[in-house]
Amino acid sequence: MASVLIISEKPSQAQKLSSPYGGKKEKDCYLISPCSTFPEGARVVWCVGHIMELAAAKDYDEQYKEWKLEHLPIIPEFKLNIVADKRGVFNNIKKYVNSPETKEIINSGDPAREGQLLVDEVILATNYKKKPVKRLWTTSLTASAVKKAFSNLKDNREYLPLYFEAVSRQQSDWLVGINASRCVTLLMQQKGVDSSYGAFSLGRVLRLFPLFMREKWK
Repeated sequence: MASVLIISEKPSQAQKLSSPYGGKKEKDCYLISPCSTFPEGARVVWCVGHIMELAAAKDYDEQYKEWKLEHLPIIPEFKLNIVADKRGVFNNIKKYVNSPETKEIINSGDPAREGQLLVDEVILATNYKKKPVKRLWTTSLTASAVKKAFSNLKDNREYLPLYFEAVSRQQSDWLVGINASRCVTLLMQQKGVDSSYGAFSLGRVLRLFPLFMREKWK
């Protein structure tokens, strides 16, 4: 019996969260036997970084497979896909989220906006049936810090502003990257830039790599 499901950001984090409670490594989780903190036991599973990603432009409309200025700006109603090579990880988490045995879920992602987003977007994609979700918040994974954090859980809804901040960053990066990269690439080609250079990538933290530098580093 394990009525609490703890979703961590990565395998090493799962091990450190379960260790203070004598967690035993199973094939796809760490299992914590009933104890004072978890009277009905707990199970710790893990992501492997982001296992959800915003859909590619072509997933919204087949016409976006071809780059054309008249398509810009592309502003979709965003949807998430499971990263192709991480579907097994997602399915493992989903299995336990939707298990009748699970009565409570704990988001134990890193204490920052990306950690909040990384786990929240997985929970939301699993059809978690409105099971209560708590939030573990700790900057240290020592045994004493982990125990203290589990004794001070908060409702995950208190971190919604952090989640929405991360979503805004995620979606704005997509909008800037997709539209700016396509626009600049197409305009450069119109000006006679050799298409063999390929696409020119631009984004919030990525600026155009000057042509003369490309030539220098060939």
